[in-house]
Amino acid sequence: EPAPLGTYIRGLRYTPDGKYLIEASIGKSIKIWDGMHQELLQEIAEGEEVGSLNISRDGRYFAVGKFKNIQVWELK
Repeated sequence: EPAPLGTYIRGLRYTPDGKYLIEASIGKSIKIWDGMHQELLQEIAEGEEVGSLNISRDGRYFAVGKFKNIQVWELK
């Protein structure tokens, strides 16, 4: 689906099983989508801009890289 004008995506990754789609935007947020039904499940507001995004091979974790640190989150 088209995003609103001015939207910038830094990272977009599906989990290996396609259950989740993780989106990291320049707007300092991370969005977790239902990968099959295209519903927003959760939005995590971040204090700083996300520079990179990756998901573990088993699909249980995702990591976001920022200017000075890396955060690892568990998907449940």
